[in-house]
Amino acid sequence: MTAVKIVDAIAEILKREGVEFLSAYPTTPVIDAAAAAGIQPVLCRQERVGVGIADGYSRTTNGRRLGVFAMQYGPGAENAFPGVATAFSDSTPMLILPLGHQRDRAQVFPLFSSARTYASVTKWVETLNQAEQVSEVMRRAFNLLRMGRPGPVMVEIPADVAVAEVPEEALQYRPVKATCPASNPNCPEGVGTGSGGNPDLNPEKATLLGPCRVIPREYPNLTCRSIDIVAPAPEGSEVDRLADRLIRALSSSGITTRQFDSASDPM
Repeated sequence: MTAVKIVDAIAEILKREGVEFLSAYPTTPVIDAAAAAGIQPVLCRQERVGVGIADGYSRTTNGRRLGVFAMQYGPGAENAFPGVATAFSDSTPMLILPLGHQRDRAQVFPLFSSARTYASVTKWVETLNQAEQVSEVMRRAFNLLRMGRPGPVMVEIPADVAVAEVPEEALQYRPVKATCPASNPNCPEGVGTGSGGNPDLNPEKATLLGPCRVIPREYPNLTCRSIDIVAPAPEGSEVDRLADRLIRALSSSGITTRQFDSASDPM
């Protein structure tokens, strides 16, 4: 039975997800593993610069291609905090892979814990504590990166887990396929849509809205999260009832809506 190291498994998962380069600051075994898998490492001179590289790459591709940054534990993870906080406030999707202290010493003062410290400035953060869960943890990470509100996602890799080995058969991983709400007209090309069982979000019924217009309130990186509905029609009319129906459908899907009588109303 062939065994693979966790860092090699992570590099393979990154490759399957279409990652082309790895922004990194030494030292972390993820760098060598990524290079061996055909992912180009880009080394920087300071952690915040490395985060900025990954951040900028995700921004320029509008999240269709994800920036990834890896760094060492301790001071490396500490120095990356401002860059990750900036990406969080700007809703930039990118994957952060800090090395963590080995598990038997991770809670010893004053060792730095990325999982605890970055919880407030990431969309999601998890420590890979069990080597055999590498596919499950990485799939959760990419699922959150490609769906919902964009933002940085972090997977902390303890030093002893990074070099642990698992059977090659354990690497059962298929790339995450991003989807958008069926009502989102700004869904990026190549991203699937689905109504999620809600008939009011069926794109075939979009023509029922007549003169109603949907105005995105935020730039649509991956999904439309907040919209204004402009329905210039008297209360109780057919158009007004259709607008109410759309608002209820969107609200049930977690999308914030506001309704106005005309586009000139204050936003």
